[in-house]
Formats: sequence, structure tokens, C-alpha cells
Amino acid sequence: MLTTSLLRVASESKTEPQLLVFLRTNTTNEATLVNDQELKRTSRFYSWLGVQSLSDELKNLVRVRLVVNFPRIFAFNFLIITLTLFYLDTLSPTEVGFVWGAYFTVLALLDYASGTLGDQIGYKRVLLGGYVTKVLAMPFLLLGASFIHYLVFMILMAVGESQESGALEAWFDNQYRPRAEAEDPERKIYTQFTARSGPLYNIMTVTGFSLGGVIATAISRQAVFLIFAVVTVLELLLIQKIMWVTHTDRSEENARQYFGRVRESFSVFLNSRVIFFYFLGIAAIWAANESVWHTFLSVRIYFEYGGSDTGAGLIRALVFASATLWQFLVIKFIDRFKRPHLWVFLSTVISNASFFAMVLTYYQIVPPMAGALVPIIGLLLIYQIPVAWETLQFTLQQRINLDLIPDKHRNALYSLLPTLARLFGVPFVSITGFITGVGGFFGSFYWLIAISFIGSILLGTGLLLGADSASAEISKTAQASEEASVSESAEQPG
Repeated sequence: MLTTSLLRVASESKTEPQLLVFLRTNTTNEATLVNDQELKRTSRFYSWLGVQSLSDELKNLVRVRLVVNFPRIFAFNFLIITLTLFYLDTLSPTEVGFVWGAYFTVLALLDYASGTLGDQIGYKRVLLGGYVTKVLAMPFLLLGASFIHYLVFMILMAVGESQESGALEAWFDNQYRPRAEAEDPERKIYTQFTARSGPLYNIMTVTGFSLGGVIATAISRQAVFLIFAVVTVLELLLIQKIMWVTHTDRSEENARQYFGRVRESFSVFLNSRVIFFYFLGIAAIWAANESVWHTFLSVRIYFEYGGSDTGAGLIRALVFASATLWQFLVIKFIDRFKRPHLWVFLSTVISNASFFAMVLTYYQIVPPMAGALVPIIGLLLIYQIPVAWETLQFTLQQRINLDLIPDKHRNALYSLLPTLARLFGVPFVSITGFITGVGGFFGSFYWLIAISFIGSILLGTGLLLGADSASAEISKTAQASEEASVSESAEQPG
């Protein structure tokens, strides 16, 4: 306002030229100072992430990944507890099982096909398609009043999430890996910023859990659903604005070539012993967590110890808040873990089968008393075991995936993981329901511990075969796929 007033005075003054020149120069200097301050803040942020030595192109790539991921993570965690409790209170147990079963079935059927489509037409296009589908699903949740409405909502959400699955990660990795060969040949920078991104993602997670629980209790669950819809629309617009198409649109390719690509990607999975066992192990553990732990057990435990939607959300938020502290510790020592395959295997065993056994033991020794502080504190202390090890596991696993997965088939194979998990998950849901009916709550826990341990063994088998043999196998498989593709193209007329 001061500058505007002086300019107005200058326009009425006989010394207008000199004063205007002074004010314009001063205004330019102020703008330059603001820009310098913004650059310093950005520089400090990149320095904290560990990417300050990367080129501007790669720094921008890191920035886009973070900016797109933040609302994704917030929205999922904002919705999930409220939606689960809403279904448990609104639908019958049979209907709840059918809704989630349909959701996992659609994901299992479409995840891999959608991932291969991303490799063919571009990851941004597939991501946009996924979010458009999720936006179309929201009226069925917001305005629905019956089992059929919620079933349609879950099916459409599964279609959208199948397109979204792995697309951002494949988009990022396929651009980072070739561009960073000279700047980050040993992937130390990649490992650092993957570890340092964790606390930022956990802030979004904690914020989502906390706000979701508070709004559901203080206002209504419908308010949570409405806010989730708004965030989904904003995410759609954000992806359109800041992401870019990574390669030439191949939409002119015919159906035969598309299914040929599906077959090639699947052959990479089958022909590499490392990827085969590694993926089966991850899928079994993923299904155990998603279809058994989160669907049947964890939300019940949170609610029984917390006593309300707010209490359940708060307990889960505190778990992720504590994970942030462990992530800072991992950041400090991440470069000391020289054998990532071994450490991922150990952390998987500790953070899954061992953890579930500890929770079961604690639940029996210290039964829930709604809202009682001491039992909640004990539960949170037990949770420190998996959050510490999962932090290490996630960081090193991302590092392994970067070089383990061939670029050409990256999104297809990233999407194959959730496909396998859902293929396991559909029968897991049915089996868990049966076991719960026969053996009760504790019977479900024993089943969860067993499949988690088996998954850990499969994963460890793949990892401990060795990174060197993995690289050789992948190169050989990819080369064979390329040759088969060339031969097939040569046989086509014209």
C-alpha cells in the first residue's frame, strides 16, 4: 500500500520520472529479495531430502512425486476407518463380506491389465482415468441408502484404484533411473530421499486419521465422505496440471500387440526366480494385512481400546506419528545397511508374523477397556516394533525395486503385485470369515500369523537368491521378450 500511495503522489509531482524510477527499482529489489528467500527455503528442503546435488530436472521430478502423493495419502487415510465402521454399522456381516469381496475381486481382475495399459499409453493418462472413475463413484456413497448403492461404489472405486495402482511410482522410476545414471549410479541419493519422504507421508497419514475420526464424531460420517469427494476432485486437477506424458502415445497399437505386452510382462514374473518368489511373498503378506488384519481385526482392536470413532482414529494416528520418529532414525543410519535384501527379509518377519503374535498375546493379557489410558499406552508400545522395522523395510524395498524391475514392464509388474495380493485376498476373506465363525476372534489371529509367516519365507527365498543373479536373469528375460516381440512383428503382413 505504501508503494501504491507513493506512485500516486509521484504522478501528481513535477519530479515524476526520478521518483518513479526509484520506486520501480525498489519494488524490483523487494521482489528479488522475496524470490531469493523462496529459493533458499527450496534449497534447504532439497538439502534435507538429500537431492541437492541432482540436476534441476531430477529435483523437479522429486517435487512432483511428493506433491501428487500428499493428497493421495491424506485422502485414503481420512476415509478408510470411517468407511469401515460405517459398513459394520449399516450392513449385515454377510453384506460387509460381499462388498469387500467384490472390491478385492475387481482389483484382482483389473490391476494387472491396467498396469500394462499404463506401460502402453502412458502413466499420466491411466492415473487421470482412475481418478475420473473414483469421482463418478462418489454419488453412490454420498447419496446411497442401500447395499446395492454401496456395492456399486466399491466396484467403481476398485476400477479407479486398479488404474491408479503403481502408475505414479512407475512414472517416477522410469524417468529417474535413466536420467540418474551419471548423478546417482549407486542409488544412494534415491535411497536417501525415499527414506526422508517417509516422515512427510506420515504427516499426511496422521492428519488424515485424526481429522477423519474427529469430523465423523463431531459432525457426521457423511461429512467425511463429502470431504473425501472434494479432495479426489482436487487430486484429479493436480495430476492434470503438474504431471507430464512420459513417452509417445502408443494408442494406435492393436489389441494383439497389447495382449502381447501383457504376456511379455507376465513372462518376466514367471521366468525370474527372484521376482517370482519375491512377488509371491509380498502378495501373501499384503493380502494377510489387507484382507485379514485391516478388514477383520485392526479396526475392531482400535475401536475396543479407543471406545469411539475418534478414539480409533487417534490410536492409529499415534501409531503413525511414532513411525515418523523411527523414520528420522532410519534416515540417519540408512547408508550403513549394505545388504538390503537380507534386511528386508528380517524386517518383514519381525513386522508381520512376530508382531501379530505379540498383539494377540497382549489382547489376552490386557483386555480392552474403552478409553482407558494404560491399555492404550501398552498397545502403542507394542506397535513400535513393526513401525520401526517397516520403516527400514519400505526404504530398502524401494531401492531394490528400482533396479530389479525392467523399465519396459515396470507399471505392469508394479500392478501385478496388488493383483496377486487380491487373488490371495478374495479366498482369504472367505476363509477368515469361516475361521472366525468356528474359532472366534482368536482363531482369525492364528490364521493371520500363519499366512504372514509363509509369506515372509517366500519373500526371503526370492531376496536371498541374490541381487546379482536377479540382474542377470532380468536382462536375459527382457532380451528374450524383445526378440520374441521383434519376431512376432516381422511375421505380421505389411
